[in-house]
Amino acid sequence: MKRTLMIPLAILLGAACQAPEPADEDSATAETEAANEALVHRWIEAWGMEEAAAFAEYDAIAAPDVHLDSQNLQVHGMAEWRNHFTEVKEAFPDIAFTVEEIFAAGDRVAVRWRGTGTHEGEFMGIPGTGLPIDVTGTGIVHVVDGMIQTWTENYDGLALMQQIGAIPMPGE
Repeated sequence: MKRTLMIPLAILLGAACQAPEPADEDSATAETEAANEALVHRWIEAWGMEEAAAFAEYDAIAAPDVHLDSQNLQVHGMAEWRNHFTEVKEAFPDIAFTVEEIFAAGDRVAVRWRGTGTHEGEFMGIPGTGLPIDVTGTGIVHVVDGMIQTWTENYDGLALMQQIGAIPMPGE
Protein backbone atom coordinates (compact mmCIF):
# COMPACT_ATOMS: atom_id res chain seq x y z
CA MET A 1 0.00 0.00 0.00
CA LYS A 2 2.88 2.35 0.70
CA ARG A 3 4.21 1.96 -2.83
CA THR A 4 0.90 2.87 -4.41
CA LEU A 5 0.72 6.14 -2.50
CA MET A 6 4.32 7.07 -3.16
CA ILE A 7 4.07 6.87 -6.93
CA PRO A 8 1.13 9.28 -7.28
CA LEU A 9 2.68 11.57 -4.66
CA ALA A 10 5.98 11.58 -6.57
CA ILE A 11 4.11 12.45 -9.77
CA LEU A 12 2.28 15.31 -8.06
CA LEU A 13 5.44 16.68 -6.48
CA GLY A 14 7.31 16.46 -9.75
CA ALA A 15 4.56 18.32 -11.58
CA ALA A 16 4.39 20.97 -8.87
CA CYS A 17 8.13 21.63 -9.05
CA GLN A 18 8.19 22.23 -12.78
CA ALA A 19 8.21 25.86 -13.87
CA PRO A 20 4.95 26.84 -15.53
CA GLU A 21 5.07 27.56 -19.23
CA PRO A 22 4.23 31.17 -20.06
CA ALA A 23 0.70 31.29 -21.37
CA ASP A 24 0.34 32.44 -24.95
CA GLU A 25 -2.87 34.17 -23.93
CA ASP A 26 -1.08 36.26 -21.28
CA SER A 27 1.58 37.23 -23.78
CA ALA A 28 -1.04 38.25 -26.36
CA THR A 29 -2.92 40.27 -23.73
CA ALA A 30 0.26 42.10 -22.70
CA GLU A 31 1.05 42.90 -26.34
CA THR A 32 -2.48 44.18 -26.93
CA GLU A 33 -2.37 46.33 -23.81
CA ALA A 34 1.00 47.79 -24.85
CA ALA A 35 -0.38 48.54 -28.33
CA ASN A 36 -3.45 50.20 -26.77
CA GLU A 37 -1.25 52.38 -24.55
CA ALA A 38 0.78 53.35 -27.64
CA LEU A 39 -2.45 54.47 -29.38
CA VAL A 40 -3.27 56.77 -26.48
CA HIS A 41 0.26 58.20 -26.51
CA ARG A 42 -0.12 58.88 -30.26
CA TRP A 43 -3.48 60.61 -29.70
CA ILE A 44 -2.02 62.91 -27.06
CA GLU A 45 1.15 63.60 -29.07
CA ALA A 46 -0.94 64.57 -32.12
CA TRP A 47 -2.03 67.71 -30.26
CA GLY A 48 1.49 69.04 -30.87
CA MET A 49 1.28 68.54 -34.64
CA GLU A 50 0.17 70.91 -37.37
CA GLU A 51 -3.51 70.46 -38.21
CA ALA A 52 -3.11 68.36 -41.39
CA ALA A 53 -0.60 66.00 -39.77
CA ALA A 54 -2.74 65.71 -36.63
CA PHE A 55 -5.86 64.87 -38.67
CA ALA A 56 -3.94 62.20 -40.59
CA GLU A 57 -2.74 60.73 -37.29
CA TYR A 58 -6.24 60.75 -35.77
CA ASP A 59 -7.62 59.07 -38.91
CA ALA A 60 -5.00 56.34 -38.49
CA ILE A 61 -5.70 55.62 -34.81
CA ALA A 62 -9.38 56.43 -34.18
CA ALA A 63 -12.56 54.79 -35.41
CA PRO A 64 -14.54 56.95 -37.86
CA ASP A 65 -17.39 57.09 -35.32
CA VAL A 66 -15.10 57.88 -32.37
CA HIS A 67 -16.91 59.33 -29.35
CA LEU A 68 -15.45 61.83 -26.88
CA ASP A 69 -17.29 62.52 -23.63
CA SER A 70 -15.58 65.30 -21.74
CA GLN A 71 -17.76 66.82 -19.00
CA ASN A 72 -19.62 69.55 -20.88
CA LEU A 73 -18.65 68.32 -24.34
CA GLN A 74 -19.88 65.46 -26.51
CA VAL A 75 -18.07 64.81 -29.78
CA HIS A 76 -19.41 62.18 -32.19
CA GLY A 77 -17.32 61.19 -35.20
CA MET A 78 -14.17 62.49 -36.82
CA ALA A 79 -15.81 65.56 -38.39
CA GLU A 80 -16.87 66.86 -34.97
CA TRP A 81 -13.47 65.88 -33.55
CA ARG A 82 -11.71 67.96 -36.23
CA ASN A 83 -13.91 70.97 -35.36
CA HIS A 84 -13.14 70.56 -31.65
CA PHE A 85 -9.41 70.18 -32.30
CA THR A 86 -9.40 73.34 -34.46
CA GLU A 87 -11.33 75.38 -31.86
CA VAL A 88 -8.96 74.35 -29.05
CA LYS A 89 -5.85 75.03 -31.18
CA GLU A 90 -7.19 78.48 -32.12
CA ALA A 91 -7.73 79.30 -28.45
CA PHE A 92 -4.42 77.78 -27.29
CA PRO A 93 -2.10 77.66 -30.35
CA ASP A 94 0.87 76.36 -28.37
CA ILE A 95 -1.07 73.76 -26.40
CA ALA A 96 0.91 70.66 -25.54
CA PHE A 97 -0.18 67.55 -23.71
CA THR A 98 1.96 65.07 -21.85
CA VAL A 99 1.17 61.70 -20.37
CA GLU A 100 1.77 61.75 -16.63
CA GLU A 101 0.67 58.15 -16.03
CA ILE A 102 -0.86 55.40 -18.15
CA PHE A 103 -1.89 51.79 -17.82
CA ALA A 104 -4.02 49.34 -19.76
CA ALA A 105 -6.31 46.48 -18.78
CA GLY A 106 -7.60 44.54 -21.75
CA ASP A 107 -9.30 46.90 -24.18
CA ARG A 108 -9.30 49.89 -21.77
CA VAL A 109 -6.55 52.40 -21.12
CA ALA A 110 -6.45 54.81 -18.19
CA VAL A 111 -4.39 57.94 -18.66
CA ARG A 112 -3.54 60.93 -16.49
CA TRP A 113 -2.47 63.86 -18.64
CA ARG A 114 -1.30 67.46 -18.34
CA GLY A 115 -2.00 70.24 -20.83
CA THR A 116 -0.06 73.50 -20.97
CA GLY A 117 -0.29 76.46 -23.29
CA THR A 118 -1.23 80.11 -23.68
CA HIS A 119 -4.78 81.44 -24.02
CA GLU A 120 -4.46 83.44 -27.25
CA GLY A 121 -7.91 83.11 -28.86
CA GLU A 122 -11.56 82.79 -27.88
CA PHE A 123 -12.39 79.82 -25.68
CA MET A 124 -15.95 79.16 -24.51
CA GLY A 125 -16.86 82.75 -25.31
CA ILE A 126 -13.87 84.21 -23.46
CA PRO A 127 -11.52 86.29 -25.62
CA GLY A 128 -7.82 85.46 -25.54
CA THR A 129 -6.00 86.80 -22.49
CA GLY A 130 -2.38 85.87 -23.13
CA LEU A 131 -2.40 83.98 -19.82
CA PRO A 132 -0.69 80.62 -19.41
CA ILE A 133 -2.62 77.47 -18.56
CA ASP A 134 -1.58 74.28 -16.83
CA VAL A 135 -4.46 71.80 -16.56
CA THR A 136 -4.61 68.14 -15.59
CA GLY A 137 -7.14 65.48 -16.40
CA THR A 138 -7.81 61.78 -16.58
CA GLY A 139 -9.28 59.68 -19.32
CA ILE A 140 -10.58 56.18 -19.84
CA VAL A 141 -10.12 55.08 -23.43
CA HIS A 142 -11.85 52.11 -25.07
CA VAL A 143 -9.95 50.51 -27.95
CA VAL A 144 -11.79 48.27 -30.43
CA ASP A 145 -9.98 46.41 -33.21
CA GLY A 146 -6.85 48.51 -32.76
CA MET A 147 -8.68 51.85 -33.01
CA ILE A 148 -9.75 54.34 -30.35
CA GLN A 149 -13.53 54.03 -30.10
CA THR A 150 -14.39 56.12 -27.04
CA TRP A 151 -12.52 58.58 -24.84
CA THR A 152 -14.23 59.56 -21.59
CA GLU A 153 -12.43 62.17 -19.54
CA ASN A 154 -12.60 64.60 -16.69
CA TYR A 155 -10.31 67.57 -16.33
CA ASP A 156 -9.93 70.46 -13.93
CA GLY A 157 -12.21 72.89 -15.75
CA LEU A 158 -12.42 75.20 -12.73
CA ALA A 159 -8.65 75.65 -12.69
CA LEU A 160 -8.67 76.29 -16.45
CA MET A 161 -11.34 78.99 -16.13
CA GLN A 162 -9.49 80.57 -13.18
CA GLN A 163 -6.20 80.55 -15.09
CA ILE A 164 -7.70 82.42 -18.07
CA GLY A 165 -9.39 84.93 -15.73
CA ALA A 166 -13.00 83.86 -16.38
CA ILE A 167 -13.57 82.89 -12.73
CA PRO A 168 -11.82 84.69 -9.87
CA MET A 169 -9.28 82.82 -7.84
CA PRO A 170 -10.23 82.29 -4.17
CA GLY A 171 -9.57 85.43 -2.16
CA GLU A 172 -9.67 87.77 -5.17
